[in-house]
Amino acid sequence: MVLSDRNGLNGSAKKRSPLDKVPSSSPIIWKLLIPLLLTALILIASFSVLLWWQQDQQMEEGIQRTIDLVQNEYEITLEKQSSKMVTELNFIAANEPLIDALEKQDTDTLLLNSQNLYERLSQTHNITHFYYQDRNRVNVLRVHRPDQRGGTIERFTILEAGRTGNVVTGVELGSLGFFTLRAVKPVYSNGTLIGYIELGKEIEDILNSISENTGAELTVFIYKDSLDRDNWENGILRLDREAEWDRYSSKVIIYGTVPLSTAFEQPIKLEKSITKGNSLEIEDNETIWHTSSITLNDASGDEVGFMLIRQDITAEKNLFVENLKTLIVRSILLFVLLCSFYFFMLKRTAQDIFENEFIVKESSDRFRAVIESAHDAVMIVNSKGKIVYWNKRAESIFGYDRDETIGAHLLTLIPERYREAHKNKFDGSDITGLTVQIEGLKKDGSEIPVELSISSWNSKHGRYFGGVIRDITKRKEDEDMLKKYAAELERSNELKTIFTDIMRHDLMNPISFINGYVGVLLETEKDPDKVTKIEHLKNVTSKLILMIEEASKFSMLEESDEITLRDFDLEFMLRSSAMYIQKQADEKEMSIELDLHGPYFVKADPMVEDVFANILSNAVKYSPKRTKVVVDVADQGEFWKISITDSGEGIADEDKPLVFDRFKRVNKGNIKGTGIGLAIVKRIMELHEGDVGVSDNPEGQGSVFWITLKKADI
Repeated sequence: MVLSDRNGLNGSAKKRSPLDKVPSSSPIIWKLLIPLLLTALILIASFSVLLWWQQDQQMEEGIQRTIDLVQNEYEITLEKQSSKMVTELNFIAANEPLIDALEKQDTDTLLLNSQNLYERLSQTHNITHFYYQDRNRVNVLRVHRPDQRGGTIERFTILEAGRTGNVVTGVELGSLGFFTLRAVKPVYSNGTLIGYIELGKEIEDILNSISENTGAELTVFIYKDSLDRDNWENGILRLDREAEWDRYSSKVIIYGTVPLSTAFEQPIKLEKSITKGNSLEIEDNETIWHTSSITLNDASGDEVGFMLIRQDITAEKNLFVENLKTLIVRSILLFVLLCSFYFFMLKRTAQDIFENEFIVKESSDRFRAVIESAHDAVMIVNSKGKIVYWNKRAESIFGYDRDETIGAHLLTLIPERYREAHKNKFDGSDITGLTVQIEGLKKDGSEIPVELSISSWNSKHGRYFGGVIRDITKRKEDEDMLKKYAAELERSNELKTIFTDIMRHDLMNPISFINGYVGVLLETEKDPDKVTKIEHLKNVTSKLILMIEEASKFSMLEESDEITLRDFDLEFMLRSSAMYIQKQADEKEMSIELDLHGPYFVKADPMVEDVFANILSNAVKYSPKRTKVVVDVADQGEFWKISITDSGEGIADEDKPLVFDRFKRVNKGNIKGTGIGLAIVKRIMELHEGDVGVSDNPEGQGSVFWITLKKADI
């Protein structure tokens, strides 16, 4: 054992050091160096071949990743652009004057109300086509070409939209032979189809973006059987490009990031060599191109062409050859240096072996001293389960002296009811390397909980197991106390929920009854003095109902940890909230100004409208008559910041930290409230991982309440 005393280190060893007996290492050196040199040559050759093969594999994988990236970016970008176009179509379809004009086929009103909208769509989304069609798919207005009207539209997207009654998007081949991303929305009035709204954009900017992002050169081919030659040539000439209809027998080029040289003519003519998952390496003026392609389908799923993908791999191949040469030369030099180094190091090997013998002895003594003074019990057991080592801490934990335990079986420390299960299973295979909690048996017969960690090792004397044992009695007592506290806390939460239910149901019913009865009294009572008192009672009961509702709502929000987030247009939500508060503002002759230039898309739960309604209501409530409330939205990186500015009395600096605490109200004169509304606002914003705050109105008297919401990924 490592812990046992070593034999043979006597006084004579001290008189003559064994280091004086180190034999000559020259035969060992030559026996090792010659095989080492041969091994080095074999390794260098094998390594070079392996690197060459790996380089080819990595290049193929990199090329395939680029092809996949091109295809994924193409599909993802089309999907994102389609989503934006659908959002814009929904926004347009919500414009009642436009829908009314479409139903009446009033082209003048449609054009007047759509020109600015088309300019915005063109600037923000590169929209190039904007149509209104009637229920029979006859064109009513082309906003982008108002001088051209009429004609029945037979494109797949509009036919599919009419068939399904849903918005349909997809890429279609236009009459001029160019790919156009289209989105068509059927429009209904009182359940009756009145027409269609269609947006479209050319996808050339998408292809340019993909080429820049991936570094690949792209060329788009369309099969001639999908085109009309005259229309296609007119479209190409309109873009100041050369129309090469006869360059290939079955296809034409409609787009390319760089022109194709004659080196690509033959593979493209054959076509099958670069499509259907195949790829080629083509050398063109000392440039090596990897060439492959992906098929292109229109919205109906028909294959109408393919996209040629070219990647310049010249530099990568040349760099690898140069690096491989350099690596071989350096490897040879390194092995020469290593052999020289080994030559000198082997001379000292024998001497180091003898020195290590003394180091091991010193380490063993230090290790023994450490475990003897350890805070945990340490014991060592042989493969038969006999205890061969027992430290002082083990004596104090179990009560056995070292002389009593050395040679005793491990089962002595295990309670009687567990011994049968352990008799034939002590090989350490189940718990070696783990920490387990078990019951230990003390000398006086009492049991204690202990934590046991077991390790094992092999030596020339057999297999041994080392155990580190910790008395965890105090820890178990603490855990029991924590479990008891957790149970009490859970009971407290249950009582809170019961109390909330009582408020929400049992209290609300009689109070609602009182409030209704008070309303009846107001309608029948004629005495002015009694009417005043009854009105006061009604105000008190109404406030009590509001307090119960808000307290219940706050309690439910406090118990909620997660909410369901969806994409919303912030502008629509703010305008909806303002309409809800408008009657309250009219009573005070106030105006609500919405300085909005959306859309502003956010990720939110519908409950966020309660935030806007609450803050707007407070702004109107606490502001003087004939003033205004201003609502605006600012861009703050990942967030939209919504600010609501009023002209009220303002909030003192010492009160600002209190306004969002529940049941905390600052001085607001004669205006009453529950003191929990802004606490609900704060909790809703916490669930949205947003922020809320209040500051002074920078333009005069009043306050600015603001919140932040995360932007949507649109």
